[in-house]
Amino acid sequence: MSQTQSFSLTLHPSRQSVSAWSRAGAAMPTVPVPSPWAVFRGQGSHNTVYAASWRVKSGYALKLGTSLAEAPAISGSTAYQETMSDQLYAIDIPTGSVAWSIGLPNMAVGTPVVDGQTVVVGLGNSVFQRYSRQAGWIRGTGASGLMALNAKTGHELWWYHTSGEAMATPAIQGKTVYDVTGAGRLVAVDLLTGHEAWSLQLAGFDSTSSPVIVGNHLYVATNAYFASYPAQRSTVWSINLTNRRVAWAKNLPVKSGLSDCSVAVDGAKLYIAGVPDIMNGGRGPGLSNRLFALNRMTGRIAWSASLGGGRLQALNESEEGTPLALGQRVYIGSPAAHRVFAFNAATGHPLWSRRVNAGVMANPVLWGSDLLVAGMNGQLELLNANTGRMMGRDPVLMGPIGAASPVIVGGTLIQATLGGQLMVQPWGH
Repeated sequence: MSQTQSFSLTLHPSRQSVSAWSRAGAAMPTVPVPSPWAVFRGQGSHNTVYAASWRVKSGYALKLGTSLAEAPAISGSTAYQETMSDQLYAIDIPTGSVAWSIGLPNMAVGTPVVDGQTVVVGLGNSVFQRYSRQAGWIRGTGASGLMALNAKTGHELWWYHTSGEAMATPAIQGKTVYDVTGAGRLVAVDLLTGHEAWSLQLAGFDSTSSPVIVGNHLYVATNAYFASYPAQRSTVWSINLTNRRVAWAKNLPVKSGLSDCSVAVDGAKLYIAGVPDIMNGGRGPGLSNRLFALNRMTGRIAWSASLGGGRLQALNESEEGTPLALGQRVYIGSPAAHRVFAFNAATGHPLWSRRVNAGVMANPVLWGSDLLVAGMNGQLELLNANTGRMMGRDPVLMGPIGAASPVIVGGTLIQATLGGQLMVQPWGH
C-alpha cells in the first residue's frame, strides 16, 4: 500500500545546548530502553527516561513533516517517528541520519510500537464519518487501521483495516497487537500475519487513549457522542484478555477529553484526566481539568483532584494533560490552568503545584529528582520533583508542543514538536 522513500537530510544545529540550563551531574537513568517497545511511552508509568550506551555529541533538529503530534518510539539507537503528514521515519539518533522513510495512507498521530524486526503504526484521522443510534458518532475517514513494517527497511509487512480510525498507539502482548478504534471496537491482531484474532465491541470511540496492558488486563478510555460535542458518556474500560470480556467499565463525570488521555498505571491504581466543565465563548473554549485515580481491579474511584481551569486559544485535540505515575506520586500538567501538579498516589493529597509559562498537555518525565516539563509554547522547564521549585528554563523556544513528552535516553534529550521538528540535544552533562 505504501512505498519506502528516500529522504534528503539537512541537519540544523540547535542554537543552544540544553546542557546550558539543565542540571549536570544528576544520576543517569538505569532502566534500559524497553525491548520490545510494546506500549505507549514504553511502559505504563509514562516515564520516558532510559539508559543507553550511546549519546549525541551535539544538538540538531530534523524537519520531518507538518506536525509531530507524539513522541517517537526508541529501539536501540533508532527513533521511529510518526508525522501528521502521513509519514513514518526511522532515524539513527547519534548521527541524525534517516535510515528510511515511508509514506502512509492516512495521518499518524501516535507512537509506533516495535517488537524485534516489526514496527506497527495506527492510522486514521479525527473526522467524524457517520452516526450510529447504538454507538453514537463514529470517528475516522479514509484508510484507517494498523500497518506493520520491517524495522530495518520500512517495507510493508501487512495491513489491517478498521472501521473508524486507529489513531491511538497500539499495544503488543506476546504476538498479538491490540488497539481500540473510532468505532469503539477493541481489535486483537496477529503480529506476524496481520490477521484478526478476535475483537470486542465497547462503546463510543477512542481518539488517542492508548491501551495499556497489565497482566491479562487491558485498560483504555472512550467517549460517546449521541448528539453534538460534548460527550454524553466517558468511560474507562478494563478488558480481560484471557476470557475476552469486559471486566469492568466505569463512567466518569467528565464531558470531554477522556478518549484523548492515555491511562497511567502504577501498582493497584490507574490514573486518567478529563474535562468536567466546558464554557464556550470569548477567545476560545473555557474548561476545567480533573485527575481521577481508579482501583485497577474494580474500577472504583479511589480519589479525584481538581487541576484548575482556564481558557484555551482554540479547541485542541487534547484538552487535558497526561499523567505520570511513578514512585508513589502522580504528576500532571494542565493545558488550561498553566500549572503542574504533584499528588500522593495513595491518598490524592496535593503535594505541590507550580505555575509554568504555558499550558501543558504532555506528561512530565522524572529524571533523578528533577521533573522535566514540555510547555505547549515550546519551552522546556525543569522543576524539583519534591517541592515544585523552578530549577531551570530553556531560553530557546522549540515551537508549539502538543501531547509529545520529552524522551531522555542516556545523555540525549529528544523532543517532537507540532512544527514538524524533532529536536535532539545532549542532556545533563
